[in-house]
Amino acid sequence: MKRMNLLLLMFSSCVLLLNCGDEGMRVEAAPKDAQERAAEDVYELALIQRVYPAQYFPDVVVVQKDVPIKFYITTIQQEHQNKVSVEPFFVTTEPVVPGKTRATLFTPDQAGSFTILNLGHGFTGELFVAETAEQAKEKRAEKGFQEFSLLYGAENIYPQKVVVQKDVPLKLYNIGLKEEHSVSFPPFLQTAQTVTPNDVTTFEFVPDRLGTFIIRDETFNQTAELVVEPSALANVTPVRPKGMLAVAWSQMKTK
Repeated sequence: MKRMNLLLLMFSSCVLLLNCGDEGMRVEAAPKDAQERAAEDVYELALIQRVYPAQYFPDVVVVQKDVPIKFYITTIQQEHQNKVSVEPFFVTTEPVVPGKTRATLFTPDQAGSFTILNLGHGFTGELFVAETAEQAKEKRAEKGFQEFSLLYGAENIYPQKVVVQKDVPLKLYNIGLKEEHSVSFPPFLQTAQTVTPNDVTTFEFVPDRLGTFIIRDETFNQTAELVVEPSALANVTPVRPKGMLAVAWSQMKTK
């Protein structure tokens, strides 16, 4: 009974603060978070916020109903007010600042489309909560491409695993939290590319084979996984880049 009371007290806490090395990561558990499900798989994803020009990367984040989420958020510009809300699921308790990662824990218990809102500047993105895993996969490929973000710190890559669909073009948005990072992940990105702070570096390619592939941060000798699963879409026609476009790499600098 004493143990059960202790667990209930822990689960009732709305905010958990953890120090994660250089990244200074704060972990916030939203009031709706079903923390009793902590033993089950948690779906991790990342979001990059850019204030000038205003944009979220990706601008549509897709999750599945009733699956616990760990949502890593960082921002590019320093601002007086960079709090982020996704009503009715969570509001960050403090501003999101450059060079750090704020991780919010929550469980989306309602399906539908919800607004990701920057409370200081008013620009928005979308959180789409799918009823099923299959619907989530279909939504991620709806644009004709799928998109995810990766945040690179000196001690970790956030998230540690990105799950994508075979033969659906992929846009992978990357940012260094404080330092430059030399990144590669063969066979899709053979030549190491530089990911920097204050920039969003985009890797574009078609994941045309199934399996688990290693994303390598050669600067800090750390890794994450890129898992390629079958597509949810019927009769997918692979887009096959040619020549030097087999891996398209572009860097979008902030103003």
